[in-house]
Amino acid sequence: MILLENTNFTGYHYRSLPDTLSSLPGYEGTWESWQEGINNKLLVPEFHGREHLNVLFLEKGMEQKDARIMLNLKERSWAALGYYGRIGFTEAFSFNHISETERHKEIIADGLDLFEKVFGRKALHFNAPGAREHRSVHDTIKAKGVQLIDADFFRKEFQGDGTYKKLYNPFGSSNKAGLKTVFRNCVFEPSLQERTDWVDSCMKEIEMAFMLGKPANISSHRVNFVGGIEPSIRDLGLKELKRLLAAIIKKWPDVEFVAAPDLLSEKRYEL
Repeated sequence: MILLENTNFTGYHYRSLPDTLSSLPGYEGTWESWQEGINNKLLVPEFHGREHLNVLFLEKGMEQKDARIMLNLKERSWAALGYYGRIGFTEAFSFNHISETERHKEIIADGLDLFEKVFGRKALHFNAPGAREHRSVHDTIKAKGVQLIDADFFRKEFQGDGTYKKLYNPFGSSNKAGLKTVFRNCVFEPSLQERTDWVDSCMKEIEMAFMLGKPANISSHRVNFVGGIEPSIRDLGLKELKRLLAAIIKKWPDVEFVAAPDLLSEKRYEL
């Protein structure tokens, strides 16, 4: 993302991932490490949106010279942005009125084109930032080659103007756009303090997924494994990840570790 301070923050442009990494101090060689991980099949990138930011939220705030947004832009921070109407600033595809989803389609299509340019292949899996996209964007996602979509099992989908619709998304079901549904049925977030033993709780969730005949799709965020701000978080996260992987292999010696797109090609996953 580029913020144009010399225009008093009236313009918004984005940067690609490689350009962003090359511009950040302390990230030298990161993109090369990503490529090494991809080539060795340790990383399988998929599409999480063009940005983890609601562009309409930002543009509206700049247009109105919103004090919170202008202060955050000048400080190069997102620490105190909060909400604009019903939109949380990290929820890229949230909206106040259904008409705003037309802009979301444009951003998603552009983002998927950018993904293909950066990674040399089309994305097959989509998970919206904040998981708040409306079904009206699914045809656009499908047309660009995506086949899998993350969706909560139960969701109250916002329709605009204060109305909602209840949706049920069973694991492996197909929606009207032809996208197959997966959801994260296990959680591993050792940087949070909500659970005393994340390995134990995640193991129980994996066991439940296997009992139901479903893949264990583990949710875990990057913050658990980096230490640019606080090295102890990285140290804890990597230690607990090693403990989790060892526990999984011990309990299920024949377990397979696969990326989301692999679920499309393996009949035994029943997607």
